Amino acid sequence: MTRHLSFICSEYDVFKKFEVLNKSEQLRTFVALPVPVNNKMKCYLSTEVLHGLLPKLIQLRVLSLSGYEINELPNSIGDLKHLRYLNLSHTRLKWLPEAVSSLYNLQSLILCNCMELIKLSICIMNLTNLRHLDISGSTMLEEMPPQVGSLVNLQTLSKFFLSKDNGSRIKELKNLLNLRGELAILGLENVSDPRDAMYVNLKEIPNIEDLIMVWSEDSGNSRNQSTEIEVLKWLQPHQSLKKLEIAFYGGSKFPHWIGDPSFSKMVCLELTNCKNCTSLPALGGLPFLKELVIKGMNQVKSIGDGFYGDTANPFQSLESLRFENMAEWNNWLIPKLGHEETEALFPCLHELMIIKCPKLINLPHELPSLVVFFVKECQELEMSIPRLPLLTELIVVGSLKSWDGDVPSLTQLYIWGISRLSCLWERLAQRLMVLEDLGINECDELACLRKPGFGLENLGGLRRLWNNQGLPWSTISCGVLCSKPRLS
Repeated sequence: MTRHLSFICSEYDVFKKFEVLNKSEQLRTFVALPVPVNNKMKCYLSTEVLHGLLPKLIQLRVLSLSGYEINELPNSIGDLKHLRYLNLSHTRLKWLPEAVSSLYNLQSLILCNCMELIKLSICIMNLTNLRHLDISGSTMLEEMPPQVGSLVNLQTLSKFFLSKDNGSRIKELKNLLNLRGELAILGLENVSDPRDAMYVNLKEIPNIEDLIMVWSEDSGNSRNQSTEIEVLKWLQPHQSLKKLEIAFYGGSKFPHWIGDPSFSKMVCLELTNCKNCTSLPALGGLPFLKELVIKGMNQVKSIGDGFYGDTANPFQSLESLRFENMAEWNNWLIPKLGHEETEALFPCLHELMIIKCPKLINLPHELPSLVVFFVKECQELEMSIPRLPLLTELIVVGSLKSWDGDVPSLTQLYIWGISRLSCLWERLAQRLMVLEDLGINECDELACLRKPGFGLENLGGLRRLWNNQGLPWSTISCGVLCSKPRLS
């Protein structure tokens, strides 16, 4: 007797495909294996299967219809009383029938990437054994059903939405002490009373490792800066947090817990479009921070001592650093300890990206471990780092004011959209003895590559030279340079 069935979805799965199951009332597992993501084929399941076959499989424990173009579920889904696992991900469901609330034994409800899902069943709080509710990627869903906080066994709650006039529902998180993994709290601008955020007490939920806090992109007059400052202050998480992302926060400053060295497990931190903040939090003391992303901080003009914190050796573990869309940032100050400059700044930094920071004029004077450097649209930036001993990949897009530094390990150089290429090329070309890949696109002064003294004759190790279309002019081997490049 068949107890477990799994199969690969077809474009059209009709009742005949499953006729063998008509007498398999003891079936425990019915799992549709979705086609690969890169396969664009749409898969359809006959309504006869949904309405005629599935209700007969009353002993089912596991049901997955992931990947089918299903618009709705029959109410008979509620008859599958023994169901523990229900996977409806990547379907076209707009809502769940109220009958789902009868599945008292259900432990996992997977609704990720249901792009048309707009609401959950109001009676979902009846699923008292539910442990996993995955609604990640279901972007149309903008409101949580009431009393989610009664699902005290929940371990996975990928997103928690706060809708207008329902911001006080954030208090429901207080009872979900078993949450673990990732939690995204969206719509925080709707929390009008900071005491509601204080009531949540995220510090008592120790297994949340990845916390995302998002306010609205709309920074209209209805936003209250002082309220948002208090809300973020009271949403301090447990110190076991590993990743933190804050987006569209409207306060003028960050609370002290962000960057507190007690968050010793923090490895990733991202601050995005916090447009009213005039300074960055003190992050240098986070002992194991490896990845830092700062975007859209339009009011920040200078990054100085406050950014590095009160530690003697800031950013000791940082490997990747990205600044993007910092419209007013013009000065990157180096911290000082006493009267001497810190020499241990960014000792492990491998990747640095600076994108659309048009007023920035300087960088730290030493980046000893830098391997990849990407700079885009930084018209005033002067590269004056004496030596980048490990830099192997340099990408320059848009303007860069000047370059003056030794790059003995550079093997890949890509330059786009620099109208006066000669000012950059003259400084670099004579030092590129191990360069293997050179790409130059949309640069008006391309002819300067052949100018005596700083032309291709210095690039003895060059293997590939890329043209404006991103395709090689030729492949160069054995140190023999190709003939004069031609643009197609």
